[in-house]
Amino acid sequence: MHGMRMIVEVEGSHIELDWRDTVMLLTLLWVKLKALSPSFFHSVDPDPGRLRSRIERLKSLGLLKEVKLGRGSIIYLTDLGLQVASLLEKRAAELGLL
Repeated sequence: MHGMRMIVEVEGSHIELDWRDTVMLLTLLWVKLKALSPSFFHSVDPDPGRLRSRIERLKSLGLLKEVKLGRGSIIYLTDLGLQVASLLEKRAAELGLL
C-alpha cells in the first residue's frame, strides 16, 4: 500500500492522492473546527521536511489553505478540499472501510 495512489475527479480536475494525503484530508473533514496545526500530522509523516512538502503540494492543488499564527500555523480545507475529502469519505463508506 506504500506506493498506492488514487485519482479523484472533482470539478473536471484529476487530483492524484496517496494514503497520507487521504488521511490528512479526512482528518480535517472530521475535526469539529475543520482546522489543525500541521504538527498534528507528524504521525502521518514524521519527517518535518516531507510533511512541509506534502502540505505545500496539497496547497498548490487548491485543497488546503494555511494561516500563519506567530511561529506556528493552522491548515484547513478549501472548498475544493472539502469536496475531495467528502468524496473520499463516501468512497470509503461504500467500500466498508468506515
